[in-house]
Amino acid sequence: MFKTITIYNKKTGVIIRNVYGAEDVTNNVQAGEDYIEGNYSTDFYTVVNGIVEEKSSELLVEQNKKQAQIDLRNYRGAMLDSTDWTQVVDNPLTEAKKIEWQTYRQALRDLPTAYTDIESVDEVIFPKEPE
Repeated sequence: MFKTITIYNKKTGVIIRNVYGAEDVTNNVQAGEDYIEGNYSTDFYTVVNGIVEEKSSELLVEQNKKQAQIDLRNYRGAMLDSTDWTQVVDNPLTEAKKIEWQTYRQALRDLPTAYTDIESVDEVIFPKEPE
């Protein structure tokens, strides 16, 4: 018979992972962890005193805001990486175009401070890349 367990941190109650299997899946529990039977998402649940509880809407909003900031920095970083070539000394751009790219890249760097209270990276208006 298949068994599903949810493994969580004993101290914090944060759900770490779910394990599925036909055998004794409890051998997946590490030091400092405990488990409960069932499949509970780390996004929506936490464990308090061995009991699964839904996260509060306030906690979910805070969690979304933290993830949105991570996503924003990751997207921004990729956009900056893809335009690094515009800043090297021997690039083929005119001086005017180099300044356009510098302005664009600075606008990308400023995004995290401009969007401190977002719940999704979809709320961000990214600057338009120079042509």
